[in-house]
Amino acid sequence: MTASYDVQTYLLDKTNIQDTMIRMMHSFDTRATSTLINSVYAPEVHLDYDPLLGGSPQIISSEAWAKKLEHIHDPYDSTQHVVE
Repeated sequence: MTASYDVQTYLLDKTNIQDTMIRMMHSFDTRATSTLINSVYAPEVHLDYDPLLGGSPQIISSEAWAKKLEHIHDPYDSTQHVVE
């Protein structure tokens, strides 16, 4: 038997997802790598960009992924991600 998914649980899940997305984008914009590692990403990150970029799926640590993205915005003076 499956548990019911009530409105309150749905709204709480939705808010938690929105909060996480906002925290992630703000961390990118402020270059807060430690926040991404400690407050946004799961300990392991499962990546599969095969349909877009080729290659094979991979599993890496949140720290390795955050460090890989750390300098992606270096060409820009500032960035502003908007989550709607």
